Amino acid sequence: MKWSDGKPVTSRDLEFWFNLVKADKADWGSYSVGAMPDNVKRFEVVDDDHTVRLHLDRAYNPDWFTANQLTLIRALPQHAWDATTDGGRVGDHDRTTKGAKAVFARLTRHAKSLGSYGSDPLWTTVNGPGKPAGWRDGGQVRSGRAPAVPNCTRSPVCRRT
Repeated sequence: MKWSDGKPVTSRDLEFWFNLVKADKADWGSYSVGAMPDNVKRFEVVDDDHTVRLHLDRAYNPDWFTANQLTLIRALPQHAWDATTDGGRVGDHDRTTKGAKAVFARLTRHAKSLGSYGSDPLWTTVNGPGKPAGWRDGGQVRSGRAPAVPNCTRSPVCRRT
């Protein structure tokens, strides 16, 4: 799988998400005390670029953990979003708490501007067949086809413009 800019989606993109959420868990909408990310003692990126290993604080029912914790994990384009300021250098800022907080704050500022989802360059890096084409504050969403999805035919998003 690739991002719409042609870069591969890797385990680093999962680590990026985890670092942002861990540093800013109180501001993350899915946070519940004692659950993700609190129950992960260590998030390990395995050498193959496609595998992560979560070291948990204790044993959990695998069905519960899969359905209620693993489903929260998202790949975010670290190579495109890991900057602390608009126009700033993309780096490994998320690997420190201070940097992760700055990146999270920047992304949150952009996310609050719902009406600009279709035009804000930040949101153009996606990893599926659709990309935001428009979003109104009242909740209306328009999707468009992401540029790097060749022969897209299965998803309804592919047929939209």
